[in-house]
Amino acid sequence: MDGVGISNFAGGAVGSAFYGTIAIPSPDALQEFKVQTSNYDASYGRTSGSTVNIVTKGGSNTFHGTLFEFFRNNDLNANLFFSNRTGQPRGVLKQNQFGGTIGGPVKKDKLFFFTSYQGTRQRNGVAAGVGNSTVVLPATLTDNRSAAALGAAFCPGNNPAGTPGFNYSRTFLGGVQVACDGSNINPVALNLLNAKTNGAYIIQSPQTILNPGTQAASGFSSYTIPASFNEDQALFNVDYMFSSRETIALKYYYSFGKTINPFQGSQPPGSGFSTLSGNNTFSGKISSVLSASVVNEARFSSYYIRAYEQTGYPITAPSVGVTPNTPANIIMPVVSITGLFSFGGSTIDANRSPQQIFEWSDEISWVKGRHNLRFGYNQSRFEWDICSCGKTRGSLTFQTWADFLLGMSAAQNGTAQSNIFSSSASGQPFTEPNFLRSNQLSLFAQDDYKVSSRLTLNLGLRWEYDGTVYDLRPNGGTNAVWSLLSSVPIPSAAGTYVGYTVPKDYKGPFPDGLVRRDNNLLTTGHAPLHNFAPRAGFAWQAPNTQDKLVVRGGYGWFWQVLPGQHYLDTLDGNPPLAAPVSRTGTVNSLATFAVPFNPPVAFDSFDTFLRTPTSSVAYTAVDPNLFTPLTMTWNMNLQYAFRPHLVLEVGYVGTRALHIETSEAKDIPVLASPSNPVNCGAPTGCITTNTAANAAQRLPVLGISPGGFRLASNVGDSNYNALQVTLRKSFSHGLQLQGAYTYGKCIGDVDGTTTQTGQGGSVNSNAGLLDRRQARGECDFDRPQRLVVNYTYQFPGFHNGHGFEGKALSGWGVSGVTTKQTGQPLTFTDSRAGAVYANVGTLRAQMCPGVSYADIQTSGGIESRLNNYFNSAAFCAPPIVGTVNGAGGATGYGNTGRSIVLGPGQFNFDFAVTKKTVVGGLHETGYLELRSEFFNTFNHPQFATPGVQVNAPATFGVITATSVGPRIIQFALKYVF
Repeated sequence: MDGVGISNFAGGAVGSAFYGTIAIPSPDALQEFKVQTSNYDASYGRTSGSTVNIVTKGGSNTFHGTLFEFFRNNDLNANLFFSNRTGQPRGVLKQNQFGGTIGGPVKKDKLFFFTSYQGTRQRNGVAAGVGNSTVVLPATLTDNRSAAALGAAFCPGNNPAGTPGFNYSRTFLGGVQVACDGSNINPVALNLLNAKTNGAYIIQSPQTILNPGTQAASGFSSYTIPASFNEDQALFNVDYMFSSRETIALKYYYSFGKTINPFQGSQPPGSGFSTLSGNNTFSGKISSVLSASVVNEARFSSYYIRAYEQTGYPITAPSVGVTPNTPANIIMPVVSITGLFSFGGSTIDANRSPQQIFEWSDEISWVKGRHNLRFGYNQSRFEWDICSCGKTRGSLTFQTWADFLLGMSAAQNGTAQSNIFSSSASGQPFTEPNFLRSNQLSLFAQDDYKVSSRLTLNLGLRWEYDGTVYDLRPNGGTNAVWSLLSSVPIPSAAGTYVGYTVPKDYKGPFPDGLVRRDNNLLTTGHAPLHNFAPRAGFAWQAPNTQDKLVVRGGYGWFWQVLPGQHYLDTLDGNPPLAAPVSRTGTVNSLATFAVPFNPPVAFDSFDTFLRTPTSSVAYTAVDPNLFTPLTMTWNMNLQYAFRPHLVLEVGYVGTRALHIETSEAKDIPVLASPSNPVNCGAPTGCITTNTAANAAQRLPVLGISPGGFRLASNVGDSNYNALQVTLRKSFSHGLQLQGAYTYGKCIGDVDGTTTQTGQGGSVNSNAGLLDRRQARGECDFDRPQRLVVNYTYQFPGFHNGHGFEGKALSGWGVSGVTTKQTGQPLTFTDSRAGAVYANVGTLRAQMCPGVSYADIQTSGGIESRLNNYFNSAAFCAPPIVGTVNGAGGATGYGNTGRSIVLGPGQFNFDFAVTKKTVVGGLHETGYLELRSEFFNTFNHPQFATPGVQVNAPATFGVITATSVGPRIIQFALKYVF
């Protein structure tokens, strides 16, 4: 914004409630808006993705400004599709967005100002996961919450195969089942089922039943409770001309927002949270004309991102009989029931994570003959003080509803696993945040060389220094190194701390086995100094085509600066500052609902992280050799002008991302046999069989939770190729029109990435843990085909706008955007898979013999398939692997690939009608603009992704949400002078 960066260093994208959001000024305060999608010149860096440049308005020798009000009300809107389906009333949506701008001279030709204000007041019961939530519940759950009633509703004896309660009355691994008299229902589960907030149960009974009367029956509810969002923002710009050759521009932007969200994703009411957000941005620019051909611009900026989040979940762990992970946070852990729902909010809904960024830059431009030369320097200092306090309460996962009702340890339920499949948390004192710091530097040189009247070359070179993040905490900065752990694969019974490393200036506890690094970084040295990024492009106007054909192309390297979060996971996830717990499957066998984190761990110490042959320590680490990922992009574009106002563009775009930084799980159980025994030096002796119960004894490095070494490293890879076609009609005869079509494909081995956070994912998909090629597939965020048509038409004036009829019938216009795109790729999972490997990674499903991917989707219109979008008969139980001489064995990974079918697509129309009327007032040319805007004009339901877990019949193939809201109407009135 105004030449300085406003990206979110922590999250690497536009931000979120956790990271805070970037500055988004009022549209009326913007002078210029430009989006660059690929192969921009060497003056841009830090990312390979698109870059958005905005320039805010300034003052001039004449006064100018606007006043506006944008208005929404639920009385104008359609109802949500699933609220209609469950007989619920239309959700509340009331919004007022108001403000204005004014700019002008303080001293003519010398000093100018521009200021803007925008206020937003919103109550929103329509936005998915914020004011609206859809939840899948047990079909046989009622408001009778006595132990006896629950036992009768969910015991196997009362729910034989084929009945609606069958899928809710069996535990995941068998063993003890719910008693029909309810005598063994866990008191914690009973307390939670009877807990209320605002007079309603925390876990409410379903509003309607899908597939009633069948074994596939599931309960379904759609809730709307309006979220509130109040924001005020202001901008103030001053420009002063010392002379015609020297100017200074000072700009300040402020925003403050408060949000109260009743929901946290697709959860029942009561699991909401509140946030504080906003920005303080100050920037200054001095422009100097050094000569007729040389101009210099020096900039400085201070950019603050406000980020605070607080849970609204009212249930404490002690109030329902649960021992919390740490006395510092007694809020009840988040509970997830696989294939149904979760409740309790999120482990990140209690945090303080403000960011402060300082930036200095200088750029000099020199026009010399046919060369337009630019040279630049940029330096940034990032400061991120964060307490991710919500992680301390942790989360619990149950594989079935019956497991949730019982909540027993393995010894109590008679199986190898607790009914609590997974317990995870990270204890950390609320008073000890991480103090993360990073320094970044870049230099560039760019030459735009006009070789001839027909050929221009754009040649550039950029150098970037992506400074590694470090922590100022005297007892922080702990890392774990796989090579050190591997040097002691079988620890002694007395245990070892070998594997941990601490910073050079570390001042915390230092037991034997720790290694002190020779610097304060997580990596072995400073960031790479060889991050050079060449850029090359050309534009050539073909001869003998009457200047109608232009060919453009380019190639460039882009270094992808790593977001702070990629380091934070390690810096706030290791002792002694933090006390991580991550236990799954047999490793979590001691957990009960009353004591889910068993054995407990303590922070401010390494004591409970001693690695022994039978321990289950979890490590979060950054690869000591981590370096900056590289993306190479190239494109070729043909542009042909059929007419002066009609241009066709056909282009090819290619991208290759190398060494993507992502998460990698290590310490995966290996298969044993008499001829290939495992861990013969351990106290258990040689392991020669394979079962789910002995998975932790078949680890390459004993004493770690299976897959419990989570490493951020440069192990990802992807490529993207696309055909892009654009037909553009520039404004003439009242009409402006553009249609843009993309046909492309992204292939990679990183599973779970999103385009919202710009981070995340892993290469731990299924057998990809054993063979990286098995993790390769279509990128999760890919949209193979996308068509966007936008248009504007201004109707001819009447009587040149004079007189009553002229004013009434002139100034009318219509505009719209139509978007049609395919759905996103889907990967099918099965939580029964991978038991022989301790269920590590994304557990992909197994196709039945003789079935192909073409048989997965059912036929018919999408609304007729909302409860059975997929063919469940296409999938079988996971295979048994690891059997030795007919004994042992457990489930392996399924044979389905990643991203094998596409989910529902989108086809959306947005439309607007405008009316401009010259009314004079503050200026003789002042006019009123009335806008009527219709989002999702035809109220066409566009559906979200169906459930993809094949062993969760309540949700598999069931669509419970829409991806686009209902028709929403907005009116606006603006005065421009």
